[in-house]
Amino acid sequence: MTLIIHRLVVCTLLSAALIGLNRAQADEWEAASQIINQASVQMLELLGSTANKTEIFASAQLILEPVISFETISRGVMGKFFRRANDDQKKRFENVLKQTLLQTYIAVLSTYKIEAFTINPNPVNEDKVNYERVWVKVVAGGSAFDIYYSMRLIDSQWKLTNLIIDGVNLGLVFRTQFASAMNTHNSDMNQVIEKWLSS
Repeated sequence: MTLIIHRLVVCTLLSAALIGLNRAQADEWEAASQIINQASVQMLELLGSTANKTEIFASAQLILEPVISFETISRGVMGKFFRRANDDQKKRFENVLKQTLLQTYIAVLSTYKIEAFTINPNPVNEDKVNYERVWVKVVAGGSAFDIYYSMRLIDSQWKLTNLIIDGVNLGLVFRTQFASAMNTHNSDMNQVIEKWLSS
């Protein structure tokens, strides 16, 4: 009888811990998805305004910069070359990559003429610590496509660290582009950084 009671107590404690963990994960997903929802609403309002391209880009920076970890993304794009770069090169590339990401994201949203979007529960159960993936279903021109936002908790704030738009992994695309540029310019990182925006 004592053994049975002991097992029941252990099972109860394990169940309670699992429920607590699931609730914590749900809370994390909710917090990350709220960041994406707010930024998406603001971006669609901006793109639907009468602002010119210069004004749109400036306003988009104010909306997106606080929610994107450009440092994390640039490190991933540089890949194995990150350790070869000095602090100045890392910072310069982070700045040019920031412009590339913002221009690409704005161009995509403008091109697709987005009519509506919905944030859906992630079909894959993420068990990584301080990591969430937010799945957004977008309707544009009568058709639908998916955007997946990879979010990581950095310094107590949820930040975007990668983006997959309609099946295109931007982080992977830019990483391949960086490696190719390093090969083209004989591993001259300064050349790669200087020519990045025009490539």
